[in-house]
Amino acid sequence: MPEDGSEEGAGPVLITEDDDGRRSLRFGEGGARQSVVWPGEPLRLELPYTRMAMVALAFMPRPENILAVGLGGGAIPMFLRAVLPDTHIDVVEVDAAVVEAAKQYCGFQEDALLRAHVADGRAFIEAQGPPYDVIILDAYGADHIPLHLATREFLGAARS
Repeated sequence: MPEDGSEEGAGPVLITEDDDGRRSLRFGEGGARQSVVWPGEPLRLELPYTRMAMVALAFMPRPENILAVGLGGGAIPMFLRAVLPDTHIDVVEVDAAVVEAAKQYCGFQEDALLRAHVADGRAFIEAQGPPYDVIILDAYGADHIPLHLATREFLGAARS
């Protein structure tokens, strides 16, 4: 799969596919996997942390509004869409190239209730908008969370 030359986010977006059809999104050649998807199989969450994030649904089984900060290949929002078809889901991703790669190569699809927004996650949360029942933070680099998404102020804004 081609490499998208965008430098807006953490590096160029690279999508690879293995012999089984599993697709991985990485930032740059040799970068850590940011997302793994099985196109056409939204219920198949490959990475353990994505399955663990769904524990939130045990505490809020029928959320009306969900926000996902960070898109990657779209595994989390597509899973949520499959299990919660009537829930409004906003996804905020800082890098437009990630959104395009997720749509073109990973099976991510927007619809009337699932919308992707190209913006900084902190700015999006701090802006006036609908309250969210569940917020899933999935914006990270290979070895860190962006600092501005790990402050008390940010977590306070998310909690509000």
